[in-house]
Amino acid sequence: MYSDAVVIIPARIASTRLENKPLQMIGNKTMIEHVVSRISRIAVAGVFVATDSEEIFSLVTNKGFSAIMT
Repeated sequence: MYSDAVVIIPARIASTRLENKPLQMIGNKTMIEHVVSRISRIAVAGVFVATDSEEIFSLVTNKGFSAIMT
């Protein structure tokens, strides 16, 4: 379906409305884990989290997903 497409998910740690938003827990996972796992279900060439945070980068890569430092 979208086999040539790549999805890039922005995940900034310095949110002004909700501090550390991507790392907030929703049930037993962080928000960014929920987003990445859901998007990974679609047929695309790749899913990447683009972040400025070492903490988000480590979390995402430790869960087996791809991340890019920006």
